[in-house]
Amino acid sequence: MPTAEDDFEQLLTRLREQLTDIALTVPDLDTEGGERVPRFSLGEAAVKPASSDAATIVAASEPMAAWKTPPNMSVDAAPARLEPAQTLPPAQAAASYFQDAPTASVFIATPPPTAPDVTAPWRKFGVRNAILAASLLIALGIAGLGAYRLSQDGEGAIRIPLDQPASAFMLTADLQEFLISEGNELLTVAHSGEIRRRRFVEGAFAALRWSQGAVWTIDGRSAAITERRGEMRPTVYSLNHVPTSLYLNDRFLWTGERSTRTLRQFMVSRSILGAMLQPIDRIDLPANIDLIAFSFESGGDLYVADARQHRLVRFHTTGGAYRALQSAPLSPILGPDDSHHRFFLEKGNIWALTNPTGGVSEIKRIPFSSLNWAPVE
Repeated sequence: MPTAEDDFEQLLTRLREQLTDIALTVPDLDTEGGERVPRFSLGEAAVKPASSDAATIVAASEPMAAWKTPPNMSVDAAPARLEPAQTLPPAQAAASYFQDAPTASVFIATPPPTAPDVTAPWRKFGVRNAILAASLLIALGIAGLGAYRLSQDGEGAIRIPLDQPASAFMLTADLQEFLISEGNELLTVAHSGEIRRRRFVEGAFAALRWSQGAVWTIDGRSAAITERRGEMRPTVYSLNHVPTSLYLNDRFLWTGERSTRTLRQFMVSRSILGAMLQPIDRIDLPANIDLIAFSFESGGDLYVADARQHRLVRFHTTGGAYRALQSAPLSPILGPDDSHHRFFLEKGNIWALTNPTGGVSEIKRIPFSSLNWAPVE
C-alpha cells in the first residue's frame, strides 16, 4: 500500500519533469531565426496614424506589414528584430520613469497689468475739499454759537413782539423754544423771536415749568398747582399755601412762597387712585430775601433771585441746612430797577424778560459764571 512518503516522491518527480520541459522550451524560442512575440510593454508602444485627427496607440509587437507605407518610402522585407522587453523591479521602474520624464514647468499666473487710477487724484482732491468744507462749517458753527451766546450775554437780546406785559416765561425741555404767558394766551416763541403758536388759557400765570412732557403752572393767587399735558384736561393739585414761584426736577416739585420766604419740596405720586403731591422737605430763607425765582443746580446748590437787593444769591447745603455763601449784583446788567423783569433760572443761567416797551419785549441770558460774585457777609 503506498504511503504518504511515496505520494510526496511522485509529486517531486512530476515537478522536475515540468521544469525540464520549460528549460528546454525557452532556449528554443531564442534560437536564431525564430520568431518571438514579446509581452506588451508601454515602454515600446507606438502611435499609429489614423485617417482622422485622432491617434491610436498600438503595441510595438504588431507586424510591420500592418503599417501603411508612404509612397516614397521602401520597407525592408525582413522585419527588424525586436528585443524582448526588460522588466525592472517596481521601485527601479518608478525611479527610471521620473528620471526620463520631461520636467514639467511650473505655471504661475501673472496678474494683468494694473491700469493707472486716473480718478485717485480727484478722489484725494474731493476728500481734501470735504475736510476743508467740514472744518469751515465747524468754524462757522462755533462762530455762530459764539455770536448767539454773545447776543444773550448783556450785549444783545432776543426781541419779541408782545402786546401786553408778560407775567411769566420759561424754556422748553430741549431749550429750543420759550413759553411766555401773555394775558390769556400762552405763546410758543423761537430763539429768533418769532411767535410760532398761540394757545388760549384761563388766565395769566405767575410761573411756568416743564417736566416729563407736561407744563406746570401757578397763577400766584390760588393755593393750587395745575399740570397741563397736551390736549388732556388739566390736573389740579390743591395746596395749603399760595405759591408764587415754582421749580421741578423729574418727580420732585418745589414751590416758593414769597410772603413767608419758604421753599417746600413735594414728590409727584401717581397710582390707580390718581395723582397727588407728597410733602418731603421745607427750607426757610433769611428775612432779608425777597423771593421771586429760584432753582437747584448741579451739586445741590440753591440759587435765589432777590428782588429787594436786586441780586442773585447762592446757597450751599451743610449738614442738611442751606447757608448763603455768595451773592452777585444784577444791576450792572439789567439796570437799577427790576420791577418790570420776569426771571427764569435754569442750567447755570438766569434769563430775564423785560416788560414790553413800544410793543417789544426782550429776553437776556446771563450765565452765573459771568456775574461778579462776592462772599455774603
